[in-house]
Amino acid sequence: MKTLIALAILATSVFGETITLRKDFYLDFDSYYMEFNANPELDRAWVEIESVEEAWDWDDDDTSTIDRIKVKNLVYSDNEIIYKGENGDVVCAVGQLRGVWRFKKLYWNKTGNCYLNIVNKTVEIDDSFWVKQRKLSFLNLEILD
Repeated sequence: MKTLIALAILATSVFGETITLRKDFYLDFDSYYMEFNANPELDRAWVEIESVEEAWDWDDDDTSTIDRIKVKNLVYSDNEIIYKGENGDVVCAVGQLRGVWRFKKLYWNKTGNCYLNIVNKTVEIDDSFWVKQRKLSFLNLEILD
């Protein structure tokens, strides 16, 4: 029992803030890729979500869509993507320039202070006529303290 209580306290204290980036009806795609990205020239940072749906037929190509989501208080500064929260600044990703000559590109290495994840929940939706059970997908950014 003491172990269970300790785990519950640890689970609630590990994550400082949870920001829901997008809430949608159950997203039944084959795979998701979520990552940080930024434009150093404009000092802007965002989260990119790529959803991939595999084709049913061998002749068809997979369908992929990329959504860019601006997150409040997520900024780019000095080659870092930083979340400016109530408890202070948290570095989410650090940029690293890789490649040679004209083929150099800025890659983002996650620091482990911020997690991008998808949580599926069943919620009740009341449309004033019916109360329905729907499965929703929540795409979250979780910031560690």
